[in-house]
Amino acid sequence: MLECEVCDLRFCRICLKMSEEEYEFLSRRVDMHWFCANCEGSALVSIKNDKETAQRCADYFKVLEDRLQQVEADIQSKADIQHVVRLHWMQKQKK
Repeated sequence: MLECEVCDLRFCRICLKMSEEEYEFLSRRVDMHWFCANCEGSALVSIKNDKETAQRCADYFKVLEDRLQQVEADIQSKADIQHVVRLHWMQKQKK
């Protein structure tokens, strides 16, 4: 029997008109996914949507990373300017 990963219904290989070789192959492979005819379309749409969502998340995090790097550069720049102003002020105080 093959079990659909979406609806959890079980199907006989003979009812599915599947050869013994195909059934044995699918049965041995724990990394293979099988969906019944009723669930296959929605499962494939879900997989496609998951990939698109993952890509949008990756794109979004890239934008955030770029912005964070810019903020860090701005902070570093301001810190350097403040340091220079402080040194300049200290030099003036010594005179």
